Amino acid sequence: MTVKAGFFWNVQANHLPTLPISVVIPAFNRARLLERALESVASQRPRVPAEVIVVDDHSTDDSPQVAERFGVRLIRHERNLGGNAAARETGLRAASQEWVALLDDDDEWLPHHLETLWPLTPGSVLVACACVERCADSAEHGFHGPLTERPVVLDSPAPLLHPENLIPASAAMVHRETALAVGGFRGALSRPQMQGNGNTALDLSILGCEDLDLWCRLMSRGRATLSPRVGVLYHTHRGQISGDWEAMHVAHLDVARSFADQGWWSQGLVERREGVTAWDRYRRGRHRGSFQAAGRLARELLQRPRRALGVLDVLRHRLAVRRRTSRLASSGEPSIAVLAGVDPTLVPPSERYDVDLSGVSTLRAFLQLARRPSAAAMVRSRSQGALMRFAGVRPIRGLDPRPPPQLPPKHEAQRVLTR
Repeated sequence: MTVKAGFFWNVQANHLPTLPISVVIPAFNRARLLERALESVASQRPRVPAEVIVVDDHSTDDSPQVAERFGVRLIRHERNLGGNAAARETGLRAASQEWVALLDDDDEWLPHHLETLWPLTPGSVLVACACVERCADSAEHGFHGPLTERPVVLDSPAPLLHPENLIPASAAMVHRETALAVGGFRGALSRPQMQGNGNTALDLSILGCEDLDLWCRLMSRGRATLSPRVGVLYHTHRGQISGDWEAMHVAHLDVARSFADQGWWSQGLVERREGVTAWDRYRRGRHRGSFQAAGRLARELLQRPRRALGVLDVLRHRLAVRRRTSRLASSGEPSIAVLAGVDPTLVPPSERYDVDLSGVSTLRAFLQLARRPSAAAMVRSRSQGALMRFAGVRPIRGLDPRPPPQLPPKHEAQRVLTR
């Protein structure tokens, strides 16, 4: 392992107050995306983290040079260790601050991310915010996080295991000492396996769910506090581990089963999560044109009724997620619909979410927004405003005066990091 000269943000040089946070970014062959991630760290306001660590998992592209150009602390693995867990573990152990914020090299933070998380830390060992998931190959996006209006406190990992994990790694911040005390990030589960006359250890890969495994172990020592405010843009694209649907579901279930000795655990929890897997397997089969998918699902749910409860849980959850998504633009800003008689160019593109309804009737707009409400709607008349209130959408007669966030230009962001 190679460690470049440690860099700690110079408070006197950049004239910005700091938070006692180390940022850990695992990197591997994504130089261009790493640059975007580091720019988002430099854009944190009003306070910046005290330390930024990039752990390069033996990249063959310019990722190390990008990190050096930004002046952050760079740690290089002498060989590729595979996956983000090993790099995160290296960064966790090298961090000097009380809290460690995680950011994958292909994701980015919004400027208020750390300032949103910091007030949640007292009494917690794990804090996180919500994120907007964006796909490089699609204009669609989705909300990921707690569906509450205010921060929610979790005393048990059960809500993270079923129906879905609420905390992507890039949205999380962990208490360093507690994370190390419970074993940090691990890439596999060790299970006894009977062979001949004795037991041998069987390493069970949880690739892609190492973060979920750590969240569950952390919560054996304390609580997690989650904010519904969007602080992260979570980018999905081809080549990600999370794109291997079957492997991710298997790893998720293996993590869930591994905590059978905990007081909060139940077999029913695992079986309901198995229902989520059965439902997603059915959807994939139907998408591929399989005529047997529906019959297989029906037989499985009849034989294991608790899995049917899991299907109902995930359907209810995903419906709520779709409604929350419709209230957000892909930028994380509240979405604004435009009704007939209003100029759609008045709404910045970053605040739209397929809600240019200026070319349809008010009744049709009402029906669409009742099903998938925007955060607000620009209206021309009082009658339109009344319908929007009935649909649960806030009517506005003009744009709220909201100045753009004060972000440093790209070259300025880099200069702040390197000073």
